[in-house]
Amino acid sequence: MEGKTIIENFLKKWHECVGEKNIDKVEKLISNDVKFISPVVYKLKTDKIILLKVLTWILEIIKDFNYIQTFYNYEDLTIVLLFEGKIIERKTGRLIDVQGVDLIKLNKEGLLTELRVMVRPLNATLELAEEMKGRFLKLSSKF
Repeated sequence: MEGKTIIENFLKKWHECVGEKNIDKVEKLISNDVKFISPVVYKLKTDKIILLKVLTWILEIIKDFNYIQTFYNYEDLTIVLLFEGKIIERKTGRLIDVQGVDLIKLNKEGLLTELRVMVRPLNATLELAEEMKGRFLKLSSKF
């Protein structure tokens, strides 16, 4: 398959899955050896199950999550997705605007091999980090 077809097929499925908040479908789009670079965790994650859990939580935490712009490079199978939404500030309960970028790399089979996420502004990033930390702690206490 050529780069254009690979990217167009992936984006169609990705937007459908995210729109439906259907992580089971997303799993089929992700390579088993995926690399996940988080905006709030320094260490690279290479676990597909962790990435799926994080994606689930992100769609719960960020209200009105919406992709607003897309850039791509057919030659090296990279995609840049700009997103926006709102996150609840825990101290005040008010909604904070959040913007971010998903940098995606695909393999020739059309599977996501790397996801690098950046989020702004700082207060939204800090809220996201605290919310994710709490969820990871709850998850790890079950084992």
